[in-house]
Amino acid sequence: MSQTQTAEPAARRRFGIKPRDKNREFFKNKPLYKKLFDAFPAFHKTYADGEVSLSLENLGKFLGFSRNALYRWCNGQNMRSDNARAIVAKSDGRLKFEDFVEHL
Repeated sequence: MSQTQTAEPAARRRFGIKPRDKNREFFKNKPLYKKLFDAFPAFHKTYADGEVSLSLENLGKFLGFSRNALYRWCNGQNMRSDNARAIVAKSDGRLKFEDFVEHL
């Protein structure tokens, strides 16, 4: 009997989310913060020119998450989707990972 392997979204492959896991429960785990921290300096450097503001959609694209998965997580954290842009505006374009996580 052969097993059919289903294609998993990039976020599932990249961060090891199993199909039966619920996004909200996974995102509560601390390893995600470490993975975000590892990826964030490169993300910040990519968008440091100030032409592109940090948004959840851009962050999701950079990390390989779908926009909807990131929005679902932020909704679970009671975070408005436009807060990321506001945080960047306050930080004069030099957003630190800790500042971002504070608002999640």
